Amino acid sequence: MSRRRSWSLIVEEMGQQVRVYERSPGSVLYRSVTIDGRKDRKSLGHRDRKLAEQQARALARELAELQLKGHAPGAPVTLGQLRKLYLHHRGPLLKPERLGNVSRTLDLWTDHLGAGFPVEDISQHHFDTYRHARETGNLMAPDQRRAKEGVGAGSIRNELGILSTVCRWATAFRVNGRPLLNSNPTTGIKPPQEKNPTRPRMSEDRYQALLEVANDVDPSGGLYTLLELAWHTGRRINAMLHLRASDVLTTPEAMRPILASCGHDEADADHWPAALHWRPEYDKKGYRDVSPISEKMRDTLVAYIQRRGVIGEGWLFTMAADPSRPMTKHAARYWLRKAETAAGLPRVKRLGWHGFRRAWATRRKNLPLADVMRAGGWRDVTALQSAYSQSDARTTLKVVEHA
Repeated sequence: MSRRRSWSLIVEEMGQQVRVYERSPGSVLYRSVTIDGRKDRKSLGHRDRKLAEQQARALARELAELQLKGHAPGAPVTLGQLRKLYLHHRGPLLKPERLGNVSRTLDLWTDHLGAGFPVEDISQHHFDTYRHARETGNLMAPDQRRAKEGVGAGSIRNELGILSTVCRWATAFRVNGRPLLNSNPTTGIKPPQEKNPTRPRMSEDRYQALLEVANDVDPSGGLYTLLELAWHTGRRINAMLHLRASDVLTTPEAMRPILASCGHDEADADHWPAALHWRPEYDKKGYRDVSPISEKMRDTLVAYIQRRGVIGEGWLFTMAADPSRPMTKHAARYWLRKAETAAGLPRVKRLGWHGFRRAWATRRKNLPLADVMRAGGWRDVTALQSAYSQSDARTTLKVVEHA
């Protein structure tokens, strides 16, 4: 009687071999792989041969990709390797704008500490030297125009946050059953705090002065409409620039399906004169949303759409040289600055289009918080109250004079 043999299979992907096998006929399956001349064995915890083969091929591909990028599992992970791995595995899942920010930030950290610096060795000291280099302008991003001026505490804090996010991802990303990083080295590092953060808001007088020259600066009416939209909706410039004609909802029938898809009550459509559909791919947090607009804003948008002849999926605000493309934030910033010059307004540092959002929130701080958050698209009450809804001179005086 012949003796039953134990099952064994070797799979190969991209030059990396992984063996799956039984220790004895019918036993739980194991896998074995050789890394840097050392065999690593692990139980798969099941007897499914087809599943074992799939797992082996996935592991072989993953190990091959890591080795191609210069990282052998078990060895210290360097900044250069972490950057490549994160952008390779996580990058395709990020929105283009976010991906660009992450890539630039990782480049800055790599330029400062070196591509071969072990990630787990990052400490408060290394962050302090990074902070100093950024504040003094000695460490600049390639696309940073201010060659001799450093960045503020807010930007540096964001850059530390991005590095922390990447490191946190590495603690959950497993290679051969082990996390890429054993712990997040940025935990406990103290970020810089802005003692007097600069968050200017758009004044009504400045807004009216911009409106007066808008059509002279941009005869198409795009700048005028964009100024109105920023003042009356308080939305982020990127979201406004990516509005399409079909996102302007002027009837209850048009509003109801969008409201339902966002998880809101369809009956809201019976109380709103019109609404705007904000698409998730252009939202900072990736949320789909719909918010009401006033009759005045509705009429302004409808007149602009009719004058431009935009229909369906056509962009409301487009590039002058290529009407098939939505206007970029750089172009919108250019038009705003051109209008400021035409109106004889002094330049206010860090005002820009975001100053409209701060002004919008501040003008409505006496209204119910839940309604302000919904109309303005906030999901975080802390951000609304700490960075947007600001004190103003008249209300502060009322507080002092209150008996």
